[in-house]
Amino acid sequence: MRTTPIHQHTAAFAAYHLAIVDRIVKAAAPDSIFLLGLKIQQTKADSIFHSTLNSSAFIADVWLLVLLRNFDNKSRQEWQDKIEAHCNMLVPATTIVLQEAVFREEAENGNSFACTVLRSADRIYSVADIKYPEVVLSGPDTQETNSLLSAGISKAREFLAGAELYRLRKQYNLSAFMLHQSAEQSLLALLLVAMGFRANTHNVERLLRYGSFLSGALTEIFLSHREEDKKLIKLLQKAYIDTRYGKEYIIQYSDLVQLTEKVMRIADIAASTGKQILNTLTSTLQYEKQY
Repeated sequence: MRTTPIHQHTAAFAAYHLAIVDRIVKAAAPDSIFLLGLKIQQTKADSIFHSTLNSSAFIADVWLLVLLRNFDNKSRQEWQDKIEAHCNMLVPATTIVLQEAVFREEAENGNSFACTVLRSADRIYSVADIKYPEVVLSGPDTQETNSLLSAGISKAREFLAGAELYRLRKQYNLSAFMLHQSAEQSLLALLLVAMGFRANTHNVERLLRYGSFLSGALTEIFLSHREEDKKLIKLLQKAYIDTRYGKEYIIQYSDLVQLTEKVMRIADIAASTGKQILNTLTSTLQYEKQY
């Protein structure tokens, strides 16, 4: 297994490992659970009476891949929400839920997301009879992945241009819809090129949570402890459906301006992070092929 920075924080996760697994098993009876990522926050106490040299770390979010035998008439989103609700009573959690057979087939076909998980992620739970194929990561097609990133960011910026046009025409709801589409395209492109994962969702809040494990800067765009940011992400999330089919969606000009600035930042961060990850991945795989 290739050592990555996440493995430096497994001690912080160890305290929650068994309890998290127990909650997920009771909620969903999974075939396997993989640890994809951790968000670690540091706290340091300091005063005029005593200055501590060391800081303590705690888990702010845990990212898990949960593989289920079948979905039993529930959607992927419903399973993700259910599992996260059970985990959140213990520690904040973000999940990707897939059917085990689909994941296995993708791994056998060389899908980069599935292969990276099997090669690098800690499998923190698995039923006794589950075995996965040995996988080998191949280098990314640099031209193709860069094209995918460029195409996604280009779409995002075109939607931003549309949002500006609708704002100038005082069509604020349509402008908000365009902002949703821009954010979605930016984040989908980042996840695809960085992870090889196609996130089939229009849920921008969830896409941001996934993306925030790739770039800490995305975490800071909508801060969960700020009421203003909670209002803005809710407006952005609802814009996909309610601006077209709802009758009660209303967004103020000032909120639209703030959302525009945030969605522009999402596009910029996705573009720069995607390029950085691709460059790092290409260099790493080239190095590993030599040894």
